[in-house]
Amino acid sequence: MTSRNLCLFDLDHTLLPIDSDHAWGEFVIRQGWVDPDEFGRGNDRFYAQYQAGTLDIHAYIDFATRPWRDRPQAEMAAAHERFMAEAVRPALRPAALELVRRHQAQGDLVALVTATNEFVTAPIARAFGIDHLLAVRLERGPAGNITGRIDGEPSFREGKTVQIPSAIQTGKQFGMVTLDDAIMGVLQKGWISPEEAYDKSIDKSKFKSLLKTPPDELNQ
Repeated sequence: MTSRNLCLFDLDHTLLPIDSDHAWGEFVIRQGWVDPDEFGRGNDRFYAQYQAGTLDIHAYIDFATRPWRDRPQAEMAAAHERFMAEAVRPALRPAALELVRRHQAQGDLVALVTATNEFVTAPIARAFGIDHLLAVRLERGPAGNITGRIDGEPSFREGKTVQIPSAIQTGKQFGMVTLDDAIMGVLQKGWISPEEAYDKSIDKSKFKSLLKTPPDELNQ
């Protein structure tokens, strides 16, 4: 199987010239679902924390989903379509769309990685023609309702890098391999030594048992 390059795109202020999460909060206000002054202050406060690197992502998700998480799915689907028409599609830039198309034409596996939740961003990914999305997953209850909590590791700050190896594992059917798998392959072919493999690997526990010299003595 021919291997493919992985091309990761950030969303807000990268592919899009806006912050989709903050824009969704402003859209929620326009729908009349919240007290505009109170929610607006909270939305702006969390956005300022995000910009300053101090955001509590769990507190923010609880706040951001509270006005709409118990609304019927049909109502939310219609609302998101209005959001796309009002806020997102006018912000789609031809240069950004062309950049995504160019990587796809080269055979790259293109993925969108964002700290914005999956409900807001899944339709945006589709608008760019991107099939693979790493976004904050929203926990759902037994009836499928959104709980206001995060499901698993959020794709936020260092959490983005945590999710990438998992995405690569999922993408093996497309010819993707993790760095450690590639290192193990060349080690098994005898092209590098176990010590070199251990030194370059991410998950060193996979290579520790292959070493003749204990790891703590390698750098002495």
